[in-house]
Amino acid sequence: MKSTNKSFVFLLFILILLTNLSCKKSVNDLPARTKIDVISLSFGNAKTTGNFTIQNTGQQILSYAITEDIPWLELDKTNGKIAGKSFEPINATVNRDGLSQNRYEGTVRISTNDKTTILTAYLTVDMFLVTVVNPVFTTIKIDVDSSKFKTAENNYSRLIGAGDSTQFSYFEKPDLFIYYAQTSGIYTDSTLLGLKMEWDDILIVGQTAIPRIFLDVPKEYFFLSFINPLQNLYPLYVNAGSSFEKLENIVISQSSEPMPVGYYQALENTVVRAFVYGSSLSVTWSQGVQFNFPFTKNQDITLENYLNDSTGKSSPVRHYQLLPPREIFDKHYGDVIEVMGSCKQ
Repeated sequence: MKSTNKSFVFLLFILILLTNLSCKKSVNDLPARTKIDVISLSFGNAKTTGNFTIQNTGQQILSYAITEDIPWLELDKTNGKIAGKSFEPINATVNRDGLSQNRYEGTVRISTNDKTTILTAYLTVDMFLVTVVNPVFTTIKIDVDSSKFKTAENNYSRLIGAGDSTQFSYFEKPDLFIYYAQTSGIYTDSTLLGLKMEWDDILIVGQTAIPRIFLDVPKEYFFLSFINPLQNLYPLYVNAGSSFEKLENIVISQSSEPMPVGYYQALENTVVRAFVYGSSLSVTWSQGVQFNFPFTKNQDITLENYLNDSTGKSSPVRHYQLLPPREIFDKHYGDVIEVMGSCKQ
């Protein structure tokens, strides 16, 4: 009798799973989707060439057209078509002839049948530069100040794309480089996902010949993303069942490309759980089982739905959220100095 009950439960589980799968279209049928690998082009004092890539993450044809009105910049391609799951590199060349000492910028507009993306191009001539590097997995917003040449028209606020860098320029070496920066997960309807990471420091420029700042995230945290080729998942629990648990009321949609989420506390027993949308089934990934943290700076994991994960009927779990304690880390220049999170009791 017990064997019969087990067989019935197993068959019911398979039926529910197949029902969820049958109503989803294949990711191979997804429409054209635009992905640009940078958010800006920075040429500094000496760089003469640069590039960016237009990627089509869907299956249908992606058409693009690029417009710009920058006298010192030239692009090798301004329009074209990109097949599904393919990409097109765009090369840029700059010419400083006739330009006086200063900073210059302009915009490049990329229009596709999916969306429009604006890139900012930065160029400098004979300026003193402070370079800020973003080695993490989200865009960082940074605001800076100094004791010299702080004027309203100077651009002292920038966005730095993931894995990219930017340069702040001065006519003369400033005494100080004071900065505040922050990064977080994606925003959906003004909802902040993951933890808000912040950096804040003062660099005495005279002590640094060539200032280069790395905005690292320490090993106590990790960046989470998903590849979901099957049914939608909702909601998401990160560090499920622990005092660091965070509930994200987001739908992890069907996609063959990684969906970025945000930064979370990295624990020895981190558990990530997502529920199958409209079902009592849940998918669970566990540290040391489906993934292993390297516990290093700027670490991340990408979890795949129904490939190397654990799927089962959800049992009642008391989920709760607590604000992670504010810890004092061993201070390294450029490391996160504060972690902010929202909580619901």
